[in-house]
Amino acid sequence: GPDRGALKELSVQLGLQDCVEFPGWVRPVWDELAAATMFVLPSRYEGFPSALLEAMVVGVPSIAVDCESGPRAILAERHSKASFTTESERRQERGPSTALTQGQLPGGLLVPNDIASMSDAMRLFMADPQTRERTGRQGIGVAEGFGWQELVDRYEAVLMQVVENLN
Repeated sequence: GPDRGALKELSVQLGLQDCVEFPGWVRPVWDELAAATMFVLPSRYEGFPSALLEAMVVGVPSIAVDCESGPRAILAERHSKASFTTESERRQERGPSTALTQGQLPGGLLVPNDIASMSDAMRLFMADPQTRERTGRQGIGVAEGFGWQELVDRYEAVLMQVVENLN
């Protein structure tokens, strides 16, 4: 996007030019996603984030900002938000802790505009390959629950309920 040049310059200033790529538009995206260590969706507002599902379906552990729609609907569908406690939240409760989460969410739900929580989640995935791999495997199952047939079945159930309420 329009910030590409500034971001490339920032990566050089931070000494990260060998670690950060700016490939531009990539299609198909599957091979690139599958090679990723993690997927991070920092959006504060989302509709239905298909990019999140694309990452999850190829087993990439995913981190997303907790939006009322979108990421929350995907990541928390079978899990409660309470099972994902960030380092920042624990610091406020009882001081520093090295563990980010005791729960096993397929990814993570983070507070909007909370850079510390996003950083904590990324550090966890970088430092703990087992958590990263487990989270990626769990994400595959969650993403499969959003296949075409599952979505059609959900829409049909909602429409049938609307029809019943009209009668």
